[in-house]
Amino acid sequence: MLELLKNKRRMDMFDIRVHDDYMSLESSELYNIIMFILAIRNIVVSCANLCVFNGDWFFTSTDICLVRSIIDIIIFTSFEMAYVTEIVIFSISVVYPVFFMKNMDNIKTKIFSGLLVLTISIFSGLMLLVGRTDLSRQNTFCIIYINWTEPFQITHSFLTLLSLILAIVIYIRTKYEINKMSSEDKLRKNICDFMCWSMLFFMGFGMLPNILLVVSYFMAFDCNFKNICLDVVYLTISISLIVPFPFALWKNKLIRRHFLELPFVPKNIYERLTSKVSSITT
Repeated sequence: MLELLKNKRRMDMFDIRVHDDYMSLESSELYNIIMFILAIRNIVVSCANLCVFNGDWFFTSTDICLVRSIIDIIIFTSFEMAYVTEIVIFSISVVYPVFFMKNMDNIKTKIFSGLLVLTISIFSGLMLLVGRTDLSRQNTFCIIYINWTEPFQITHSFLTLLSLILAIVIYIRTKYEINKMSSEDKLRKNICDFMCWSMLFFMGFGMLPNILLVVSYFMAFDCNFKNICLDVVYLTISISLIVPFPFALWKNKLIRRHFLELPFVPKNIYERLTSKVSSITT
């Protein structure tokens, strides 16, 4: 009986934490930092493409091109690994809440997750220094894909396939957990449903274009085609940062309510729309 009471208390604590900490992946400090860095990278590259910096050194220097490639790989790999890490942790917190509260809901898990993401990302970037060919050294114009060495492409293929498999498994397991929830458990069901949509966006915009790169590598497609695929990956990953927010306003009632509380939202709109979503917290 005492053990049942303890477990019930842990479940109650989990319900509170779902409300406070797991409203969306955007509550993760690591994920937020990486998204900010990715946004800065996109701004800098866009300015360079528009010749804001003047001169062509950004596009013709072999060393600068290699540095750009390494930085891009570290940033984009960090984004993908951080997302996969967060959905793994989220899935565990939903499927095994007691285990999560006892063993994973602590600062050590957060530090370990961050170090794991950074280690994998830096390792991936440094793989561009291994097995460099004369073509990548002598190229007169910066083509990012030319810097992708054989060891790196193997690493990229492995991480991409592993991330996609994990995302699919977690999506299926979370959907199964949603179907088991009672109709009264509106809060958790709403959050988990939103997370499933978020995973679909990640797989569609983040993983599938990367899979195209993996296929083009194993099929030995033309380098220009591979470089186009890489540009598509950069574009779709950037889109994946934008799409979830308006979608969250539509699908997630809690996020919508907090957004409507912002000062620039007209009061009459706030009162009309919040009346439709207030039941989620009662």
